Amino acid sequence: MWMEWTQTVLQHGFIQLFWNLYRTSDEQHDHSLLANLTAQCATNFSHMEGLLCDRPYITGQNLTYGDIPIATQFYRYFTLEIERPSLPRLEAWFSRMCERTAYAEHVMVPYEDLRARLAT
Repeated sequence: MWMEWTQTVLQHGFIQLFWNLYRTSDEQHDHSLLANLTAQCATNFSHMEGLLCDRPYITGQNLTYGDIPIATQFYRYFTLEIERPSLPRLEAWFSRMCERTAYAEHVMVPYEDLRARLAT
């Protein structure tokens, strides 16, 4: 279930935000679109805040395969220069993910070379 939700809901909105904010040049930004995409991501990520109200991971007390596809979106989301709602449970979950060696090595990688690389 969480892989499907990540692909069809979470990733769909976030990838659009990332590409339109980060991958296009400042001169090409559609500020109205960026505001809408930022709000969409905030809504999606707020949904996850609710899931974490009684557990440390998406599906329960332990890290599972359900956390992994979602976690791949969060490093960039939390490092983009955008306004985000305060989501303390989600931020704590993200911190737990950052403590994992595999996450740090394979997800928390520099992406500066992607900045403003889209041709229009």
